[in-house]
Amino acid sequence: MGYWLESQYNELTNLIATVGKYEPVGVVTSSRDLAVCQERLKHFKGIEFYEHEHCNIWLRDVGPCFVKAACSSGAFGKRSAISWDWHGYGPCDGKYGQGMHSKGRKLFYEGFYGDLWEDACELDCAVANQLAKGVGVDDTHEIKLPFEGGAIVTDGEGTGVVIAEMLPRMGANRAPPTAVKRRLLEATGLDKILWLPHGLSELGNSHADMICAFIGPQQLLLVVGDDPKFKENVEALRGQTDALGRAIQIIPVPFKAPSLMEMVNKITYSFSGKWYPLEDRSYTNLIFVEGAVLMPSFGDAATDGEALQIVQAAVAKARNIGSREVVQVPWQEISRLGGGLRCLSIPVPL
Repeated sequence: MGYWLESQYNELTNLIATVGKYEPVGVVTSSRDLAVCQERLKHFKGIEFYEHEHCNIWLRDVGPCFVKAACSSGAFGKRSAISWDWHGYGPCDGKYGQGMHSKGRKLFYEGFYGDLWEDACELDCAVANQLAKGVGVDDTHEIKLPFEGGAIVTDGEGTGVVIAEMLPRMGANRAPPTAVKRRLLEATGLDKILWLPHGLSELGNSHADMICAFIGPQQLLLVVGDDPKFKENVEALRGQTDALGRAIQIIPVPFKAPSLMEMVNKITYSFSGKWYPLEDRSYTNLIFVEGAVLMPSFGDAATDGEALQIVQAAVAKARNIGSREVVQVPWQEISRLGGGLRCLSIPVPL
């Protein structure tokens, strides 16, 4: 602990407490931080702690993707886990040697850990298998495909969405894109993947959960705005259908643009050598819990309120997700680290 601002710890504590109101919650922590985490969360009951050494806070990306296979009866059967080939949000090419030495891994970890970057990377590469076993899932499939959990959103009925900008990171510079796409379909067990041309920001955040979210069958929340890339995403979905042949219905969600004061702060921080991203804020980065949908707020009453009303209306009309309230969770501070609510969490099927 002690790596973040106190305001960021407060937001994280509030998120854990909010999830805990609806369903059991587990917290992944390193052994050195366990006592501090337990102290911070001592007033909240039912929290389970998992000790796994790690470096990257975005658990959705380094952790496992849990899936349930469909039975012939139409019900869901045995649960299993997918462990991706983690490459630090970068390309898997440009070898610096053997083992951990891909270009993506080196670029991501060296800036934080210097000469110890390989050790840090190895910790995160082990998280998926360790966590899957920790929650009682012994059937883990290690997929030799560079990918991250945040890079895909699904509707629960065979349809997924991925950003095409992910393809070079997945090895499409060394293999035909069609082959890479086919491998992803096989790995996930999906029937159809829709490919959008653009992610959220120019910083290379090509994760689907930062640009869209299925709120139910056919219904896709999609970030829109004046930027041409948002319009290209809309065009790419025009006339598209899901895996069951139903038309995709786009629900526009506003882009949270940085305020003037935030831009001034970003310039100030950049001069001091500090990372201060503002583009990675999205109202589609949601968490679905039992009885609720959690969405972020970013300290902008007008845009936060507009997004809340849109998501509330979408949830009220959604099919097959049950009755859920929509709860906004403050996320202004942690968003500056480059991710959202979904990025920091993984749902574990029962």
